[in-house]
Amino acid sequence: MGTLTALKVLDASKNRFDIIPEVVFTLTGLETLCFSQNLLFEWPKDLKLLSRLTYLDLSGNNLQNYISDEYGSDHGDLLPDDAFCTLSQLTHLDLCDCGLMSLPSLSCLFCLDTILAHKNNLTTVPNLPQSVRKIDVAFNLLATIPQSIAEAKGITHLSLAGNRIAGIVATPEASSLMSLDTLVSLNLGDMPTLVFPPKGIVDRGSSAILEFLREMATPEEDEADPDGPEAKAQYAANAPVITKVLDAMKLQNLADNFRHANVFDDQVPLMSNAELKALGFKTMSQAIDFKDKILLQLKSM
Repeated sequence: MGTLTALKVLDASKNRFDIIPEVVFTLTGLETLCFSQNLLFEWPKDLKLLSRLTYLDLSGNNLQNYISDEYGSDHGDLLPDDAFCTLSQLTHLDLCDCGLMSLPSLSCLFCLDTILAHKNNLTTVPNLPQSVRKIDVAFNLLATIPQSIAEAKGITHLSLAGNRIAGIVATPEASSLMSLDTLVSLNLGDMPTLVFPPKGIVDRGSSAILEFLREMATPEEDEADPDGPEAKAQYAANAPVITKVLDAMKLQNLADNFRHANVFDDQVPLMSNAELKALGFKTMSQAIDFKDKILLQLKSM
């Protein structure tokens, strides 16, 4: 095999390799490498030698961030950040179902279009290049939307299904995601902890979810003065309900902010613009609209 220097595609999927043979790393002309569904148990440290790779599939192996002594350890979550440093032409990366606790830095993959990493043990996602369009991190251990995903401005397809996210609202990351014009597919299914968007919206699929979130993110025209007495009175009247909603969504810190603002104190029933902004709402009417939109979801809990 070592004489096949012109070989561009190597697919050794669905075999019983426990390591990638050293001869593979001499095929420096490779552009596609598939070793999915084998018995690999450590990260292939010599991948860096295949600098022409555009497509890499290691899915279905039990990598678990295990690395060899050359990186300074023989076990643990120590996969080096420079694992992909020479693979700058990579466009497709599949690391699904590998038992990974973290991913190495991906910011050096300037051509990366698709990252597939579902069915791992990820609690966060590293910085991403702006070239990324499709991200699948379903069925991991994410409790919030990773900041790196929110900052990837060109995403068209995103799957967060099967994670531990309670709600997509009132955080900077969520606001960035909700206003992302390029997003055409968003999967939030299989999340028992998710209470916002409401289940009825999620069950209707990606288009309904995106329409709902964008409506929430779009400020209404001809807003009443958020500091006007009528708007403040209406907001103060609805504050207990909004607080209850936030409590139900397990966003305890936001609910606490409402309480600390003394919205239940008859002597201090009003909230300033700064307090509203801290809670993620731009205006009084947006906060009230938020309450109205998810009140039915609250009643069903």
